[in-house]
Amino acid sequence: MLFGAMFFMNPTLLAWVSKSIEMILIVRGRLVYIAVDAAATDVRLRLGKNLRRLRRAKGLGQEKFALEFGIDRTYVSGIERGMRNPTVTVVQRLADALEVPIAELFAEIT
Repeated sequence: MLFGAMFFMNPTLLAWVSKSIEMILIVRGRLVYIAVDAAATDVRLRLGKNLRRLRRAKGLGQEKFALEFGIDRTYVSGIERGMRNPTVTVVQRLADALEVPIAELFAEIT
């Protein structure tokens, strides 16, 4: 589901925008439209939370995890914050590094 808002540049209106902005339209130096993919944001946040939970359960910090498994630390951080959209190959590498099935990275945790 894609949703958005149209408005002229006003910093107070930007507070509602989630971390995953799919499209920004700037006309004459003014922000006029933002579209956010809510479903994609949800799955990325879930993946990130699970990655962080599983990594910490193994007693690994981001830097150590990244160095040991050949994934850039800033990329790991971006995934954990829901800012990155990793490929299936990267998700498989993360699951292998954590020794869990891929499904565990997408599990609904309550």
